[in-house]
Amino acid sequence: MVSADNLNLDCLELVFAYLSGNDLFSVSLVSKSFLAGVVPYLYRTLAYHLGNAKRYPSVMTPFETIVKHPSLAVHVHNIDIRTVPLVKAAVQPRFMGNVIKCLDLCKNLRTFTCTPNILPALLVPLKPHENLRGIRVNATLTMQQAEIIKSLTQLRTLALDACSWNIVDALPDWTRRMSATLTTLTLHTIQELNDTVLNSMLPNLPHLTSLYVVGCAKIEHGTILQATRHTPRLENLAFTAWDSTALPAVLPELPSLRHLAVDTHIAPIVNGLPNSSSPSLWPAVVVQTKAWGCALASITLRLSDKVALSHSFVQDLLDAHGATLEYIALINVDAAWESVRAIAVKAKKLERLAMHIPTKDVKAFSAVLGRSQTLQTITDIGESHTTHGSHAFLTRDSVRTMMGEVPGLKKLVTTDRVWTCEKTGDWRKRTLRVRLEKRKVSCPTYWFYPR
Repeated sequence: MVSADNLNLDCLELVFAYLSGNDLFSVSLVSKSFLAGVVPYLYRTLAYHLGNAKRYPSVMTPFETIVKHPSLAVHVHNIDIRTVPLVKAAVQPRFMGNVIKCLDLCKNLRTFTCTPNILPALLVPLKPHENLRGIRVNATLTMQQAEIIKSLTQLRTLALDACSWNIVDALPDWTRRMSATLTTLTLHTIQELNDTVLNSMLPNLPHLTSLYVVGCAKIEHGTILQATRHTPRLENLAFTAWDSTALPAVLPELPSLRHLAVDTHIAPIVNGLPNSSSPSLWPAVVVQTKAWGCALASITLRLSDKVALSHSFVQDLLDAHGATLEYIALINVDAAWESVRAIAVKAKKLERLAMHIPTKDVKAFSAVLGRSQTLQTITDIGESHTTHGSHAFLTRDSVRTMMGEVPGLKKLVTTDRVWTCEKTGDWRKRTLRVRLEKRKVSCPTYWFYPR
């Protein structure tokens, strides 16, 4: 008699590939054969975030586990460090020691993420990893340390946060060494990055398909767009723009563009009064993408200060890309009801929508979105001024209202909760089964990445 416990190990691994997080841990407790099948996925990614640091040292870190059981290191492909435990404002030395030893053991490492400023101590053990294909780091390094990190030349994805000028100065030479492999480049909040460096880098990267230059104050959006003449294969693009600066008259074409994210800074005060006008730059961007002939599948728009979004802009966006858009995100944007209705009606392939859900007008909001036959997931991104304070949560009744009004809606994501819904029966006698899940703790990605 065949049971799940005596299935071939290869079969078990194929089944467990669909599990993640706590589900993997729970399955590993079932039996020894299940444990053997789960281990490759259980240790594939070593993640360390704020919740782990709060419980240190009472809960063993994943790095210490690898150090104590070196045979598990062969399964580790990804390391993701988002915080570190501190002792009197200094990094806990035992923690750092285990991370360094873990890096020495994990010979199959493919991606490495480290957002705390501890990279200098990890450079030497990171250098020998020839299989490393992607890094995201806070690279505040000296000139000598910058030379070490430049030895990583087989990267496909490179993301840099808040770099020191030594790294910025090294970027042209570093990108030249990666010209054959690098396809994704992210430059985030790098105050020392300037036009000269960017124009020296991009000619080295003819295979680049994703470029994100966000929060770099010394670079104007016109410079970024003009520099894309060196990267004609771009499919994903994000940049920070100042609404007071117009687009250049002539721009290189990006016909392959599929995802666009624009982080727009607007003047909060104009002529002594609060600014309430919709960004004038966005219509020009839409006109440009239409002229390129690209079919956008995803667009993310974010404002530095909340203003009302012009309905004419929404109409222009949908006229240009309504037939192809599958994901729309409006961050810190106040969209009128008629604009939301237009999105629901004209975005024929829309599957995911991220925007603020007005908790006091859920019924009307749901009725407007009910025009969409394809929308499956809504993410409530909240309001910027209530991020750190108390704000209203969606009740179960409000969720049921939304699930009932929007025909294809299956998932509703809020700050700390995920609501799912199973719908049975036809539209006349539909049964809704709404479930609430605690939002799983995950390592955050950049808001401007494609979803």
